Amino acid sequence: MLAVSLVAVVLVSVTVFAGVAVGSIYTLEVAEDSIQPGEDLAFDVYDDNNTSDDGNKIFVVIDEDDDEEFDLGERNISIPSLDDRSQTGTFPGAETSGLNGTYTLFSVETDSLSPGQNLSSDTYANEDQVMIDGVTPYVSDVTLTNPSGQDLNVSFTTNERLNATTVELTGAETATFGLGDFTETNASGTYT
Repeated sequence: MLAVSLVAVVLVSVTVFAGVAVGSIYTLEVAEDSIQPGEDLAFDVYDDNNTSDDGNKIFVVIDEDDDEEFDLGERNISIPSLDDRSQTGTFPGAETSGLNGTYTLFSVETDSLSPGQNLSSDTYANEDQVMIDGVTPYVSDVTLTNPSGQDLNVSFTTNERLNATTVELTGAETATFGLGDFTETNASGTYT
């Protein structure tokens, strides 16, 4: 008779940040999925109702190097932790200036941030993403036609959707057109 014995070994790894009391955030949501550099970046957080973490702050960090850890110099702000409440915070435009790309924002409820602190732990953090578009769109294929002898048709193509535009016509008659005067074709950045 052959007896088989299995032994399971479980390794548990725990990282402790000295002096850091941790709470949890239920949600983090940016107000706009895409902004321009220099624009304010508003967000909403909903704090848990755990009163054992009273005195903590909610830190919101723009993870600029995408390593899911807090690094000295990464843009962050803190707001008071208000248990069982939703609140709004804002990175001022100066904090988004110079950024270009898609960034993950992490919210962490703690009394302080430490270099190397893991921002993505499910036990005390939440995240959302924002696109900070620092590249100016280009405009091409600008055409002006007069098919009916009276109405001018202006069309152009851009490499991305536009939030606003102005087209000025000058000459014997002048007019200014805004983005609302155009229709977007196929949501592809072509406007007529």
